[in-house]
Amino acid sequence: MAMMRGSRNDDALRHATGWLFPRQRSGETMSATRTCRPSAVLLLSTLLGASGCLGSEALSGPTGILSVAVAPLNLSGITDAAYTLTVTNGAAGSGQVVWTRGLTSQRYGDGAGSLAYVGTCDAATGVNTITLTLTALHDVGASSRSRRT
Repeated sequence: MAMMRGSRNDDALRHATGWLFPRQRSGETMSATRTCRPSAVLLLSTLLGASGCLGSEALSGPTGILSVAVAPLNLSGITDAAYTLTVTNGAAGSGQVVWTRGLTSQRYGDGAGSLAYVGTCDAATGVNTITLTLTALHDVGASSRSRRT
């Protein structure tokens, strides 16, 4: 089974959302990175496609919160997807790691790759970077497709 690959649709998604999706080759992990203000909301959708972070003027309520939502992957036989979510307190991943957490679609979703998770940013800094990396896919035969980085 091949991992997600870059395409013209990915290019359009990168342009429309501002997300940084590197082109993928078979067997590579998929990572999405977005720079956000602490009051931002992060939404990920199909195949880590995304609507971007919203500025504080678009939100009401508490600041320093992020929400991640990944739609189910359209891959037959997938029984779990593993992700790593990391928040740093600087632009483009610079600064210190505020926190990092391993997430699975079986625990935080439907087991077919979807994910719903709410976390926090570093409210003390003006810009945070949230990185979501797809680290493994598990299929019906309990095999894992992943790449160690």
